Amino acid sequence: FFSRLVWRWCHTMHHATNVVKKLHELDGASPSRHSSPGNIHYAVIPDYLNSVASVSEVPRGADPWKVYTVDLIDVGTVMKERKQGWNQQYAAAARIFNDDLSGQALRATIHMQYKQMFVTSPGTKRGVLASGREFLQLMHCGVVRGKPRMFTYVIMEDRMTFTETGRAMKDVLSKHALLSNAAREVRYSGEFHVQPLGGTGGEHRLVIDNNSGTYAPEKADLPLLKELLLHNFPGLNVEVYDREDPALKAYTKEVKALQ
Repeated sequence: FFSRLVWRWCHTMHHATNVVKKLHELDGASPSRHSSPGNIHYAVIPDYLNSVASVSEVPRGADPWKVYTVDLIDVGTVMKERKQGWNQQYAAAARIFNDDLSGQALRATIHMQYKQMFVTSPGTKRGVLASGREFLQLMHCGVVRGKPRMFTYVIMEDRMTFTETGRAMKDVLSKHALLSNAAREVRYSGEFHVQPLGGTGGEHRLVIDNNSGTYAPEKADLPLLKELLLHNFPGLNVEVYDREDPALKAYTKEVKALQ
């Protein structure tokens, strides 16, 4: 295991220069720096798993796995000084963020995976969102390959990045650490899914939580999460839940039963 980590670190260093040059052209992988209320920019990376196959254990030829990165405005204004550091009680997070050689190698691999998915995705789709409805439609109201799915997300200082949660992500070192580029702290993180509300209007509701072992966001900050989402996506129907809430566990069980 240790020799494999060292190999990854060396492999990462070998490719880092060209990758960073390309990243400068992508403005740090941000969809835009000009978002405003009702004018939120986004980018969708079309085939994440295959884009990182060369620097991870994910097999080539895996099903397409989109990554979404969406601008967020006024994160600091809404959430103020609240940030979530990595969870020192979580063994998997400690492996990544420890300052020993093993931790350094793991973080180097995550940095390469993060950069690779933006550099090697020429089919990236970009656009603008004007409402909560358009935000949900961006991800097809949570339906992927004909089935409702769970999504993993992180919120940073200026964006929200998320991707489908599932078995194909099991070979990624840490889903939340990858989406944050191995950041030692994030604004918030967890999982979400989208629920159809029935009726003739085709309405849907976002159900979002703080289920992240890597960062273990505070339950007390869930209202701030909801405020931030409503501020950026007007009209969004959203409910926030703590990861231990029985109602959330029931919702999650229903979604997983349909997969």
